[in-house]
Amino acid sequence: MNLHRVKHIPSGLYYKPGENNLSEKGRIYSSNQDILVGDAKYIGISMHKSSKLIKKYPKFFENWKDELGFYGKRIFKRIPKDKFIKEPIETK
Repeated sequence: MNLHRVKHIPSGLYYKPGENNLSEKGRIYSSNQDILVGDAKYIGISMHKSSKLIKKYPKFFENWKDELGFYGKRIFKRIPKDKFIKEPIETK
């Protein structure tokens, strides 16, 4: 089985589905059904403005757009798909 995570190259953070789309651990995929599959050229990423990652990596998030959403204040950015890679996870 080929396990992998989807890594955002510039930040070193990993994609994960959900309310905050970047994390330090990410989601582990066991199949080829991840966010990189498909023809879209961009991946929409959103984060809660109160996220710990925003405080930890302020320079990375400084130019993101504010968005007042259903679940409160969030920031959003469309990131080109070529800024992400599949990072293999080695298993024993």
